[in-house]
Amino acid sequence: MKSIFSDIINQFKNGRNLVLGTLIKTKGSTPQVPGASAIFNAEGLVTGTLGGGLIEAEATKLAKQIAGTSQTICKEISLNGKITDQSGAICGGSATILLDAQPEVSLLVFRQITKSLQMREAGILLTEIQFTDSQQISVNRFWLTETTNKLPECCIKHQLTKDRLTQIADGKKAKIIEAAEQQTSYILFAEPVHPQPELLIVG
Repeated sequence: MKSIFSDIINQFKNGRNLVLGTLIKTKGSTPQVPGASAIFNAEGLVTGTLGGGLIEAEATKLAKQIAGTSQTICKEISLNGKITDQSGAICGGSATILLDAQPEVSLLVFRQITKSLQMREAGILLTEIQFTDSQQISVNRFWLTETTNKLPECCIKHQLTKDRLTQIADGKKAKIIEAAEQQTSYILFAEPVHPQPELLIVG
């Protein structure tokens, strides 16, 4: 089964302006968990899912607007619609999505992940989202495995030690760490990525 990371590499081979959507935070009941991802272009959803329904509809609308630009968006979507509201949702929670309008900046990282998964090697994808007072959002990604010798600067900034990274990897659940300094705030999204389990048929 292909990963979203190999999918985005293949899509870029076709020269498309892509937007990578990632569910980074949830509150209450939501149809998907943090780490769910989808690829969009100017026509709409290409592959993957953020949970369908209102989340995906809003993500698709925004992705169409920013495809081919540098305008990355991070937005919280409420799912607190009333049961009589046919256009809303009644999960009772909320979801924060990151729509990265320049995922090509992270192509090297996506290739590293794809290679690791092919070698049956797990790791953690770190996505650092930086917000400034001028409303600009920048995204930096890092791929860490057991063989990574030096942690990136974002780990030091967010006090993320090797032991803490090991706990996140073993727990297999994405974690979000928020911080701020002077006129800049940060979100560090740590997402364990594991190869698909193998099915062996004997006889």
